[in-house]
Amino acid sequence: MTPPAASTQPLTVVTVVYTAEINLMLLQARSLARFLDPVLVKDIIVIVHDTRPKSLSRLCRRYILPAYGRLAKYVRIISADDISPVKARNWKSQQVMKLVVAKHVTTDWYLTLDTKNHLVRSVTADTLFAPDGRPRNYLSPVDGSMYERFDRCQVLMDLPCEERGTRVLPTITPYMLKTDLVRDMISFIEERFDDVFDAFFMKEKPVNEYYLYYNFLRKKNIAVEDLYFIGRVYCVTFFKMSPTQGRHFETLIERAFSENTYAFAVHRKCLENLADTLREKAVQMWVERGLTADAEEAARFLEPAFLAAEPTVTDGIRNWLIRLSGRQPPGWTRLPQKTA
Repeated sequence: MTPPAASTQPLTVVTVVYTAEINLMLLQARSLARFLDPVLVKDIIVIVHDTRPKSLSRLCRRYILPAYGRLAKYVRIISADDISPVKARNWKSQQVMKLVVAKHVTTDWYLTLDTKNHLVRSVTADTLFAPDGRPRNYLSPVDGSMYERFDRCQVLMDLPCEERGTRVLPTITPYMLKTDLVRDMISFIEERFDDVFDAFFMKEKPVNEYYLYYNFLRKKNIAVEDLYFIGRVYCVTFFKMSPTQGRHFETLIERAFSENTYAFAVHRKCLENLADTLREKAVQMWVERGLTADAEEAARFLEPAFLAAEPTVTDGIRNWLIRLSGRQPPGWTRLPQKTA
């Protein structure tokens, strides 16, 4: 069956947020408001994945929701507790949330983002989908430390082992997932291993959510080319181990400013230790793309998250009273307030 035309496919955008990256979440919200075509959006699901979900939910509603601008009406802020029984709040449980949220998605496809992702150019149906309706994706070699995760995922699916260096769907966001296939994968795992998917995934070491999904496609004999339009990479990400100097760094920067690149990301750990060159380039990117008013405001996104310390009950009462007076609670870094 021929997929529907790209222009007829609304989608759901999913982001998992926790306190340490709320600065970046604000930047992402601004970028979606500025660059994402509203015609593409049916829902935006923000999963509050934190040890203090009520506190973070309030902050998201106060600071983040308004930054979505015209897209705010599509935003649903939900607690991780409402979609999964997993109580851990770590990188692995974040992967769980990206998959089990499929039960709450009402569109054929959903686009998963990390908080570090933000748009830097206009994103339309043609950006995300090929003319025949297939989402755009690319293939990346499985190598290094990631092979162990890939290998475990193919073992779980009882598949012949692919060799190191095999080109497969990547593990980097933005990443488009087929909703019904994620649901089928969850059911498959639960039936095969007689365990709740969430708990099973948390116990398994090592695994990766996107490699599990890819190997489920293999299990179902679904060729990636039938599901995705395979082409070039149009997103640039600086990971915590990415170089901040040298030729590879220069290549990434050139790609980041390319007219074809629509998404940019800097990992929080990389953000905390940015070399001057990358810091300047990040600030330049945000100012040029209209995500911040000026370089001074852009620099504030490079500061540590504004809720760094665990507040006591007394702190909470005092901060509540201070907020009523219109001032900022002590110990907080005021979030940039530019409207999108």
